[in-house]
Amino acid sequence: MSEWIDPKQRPPAEDDADARSFVIAADVQDRIPKLWFWEIVARFPQEFVCWMPMPKPPGEEDAENAKSD
Repeated sequence: MSEWIDPKQRPPAEDDADARSFVIAADVQDRIPKLWFWEIVARFPQEFVCWMPMPKPPGEEDAENAKSD
């Protein structure tokens, strides 16, 4: 699982997003993690407490590990 990242120290990039361009982020208002477009979090880092890339669906990580072996 990914660790939470401070958007002021490292904003998300397109490579961090899932296929629909989402990351998980908590805004400063309610601090509840929700899906946000990575570009919004990157453009307005002062509005977010933290973010993380979307986790891979179950089984997808296993398939990636098998390809690298």
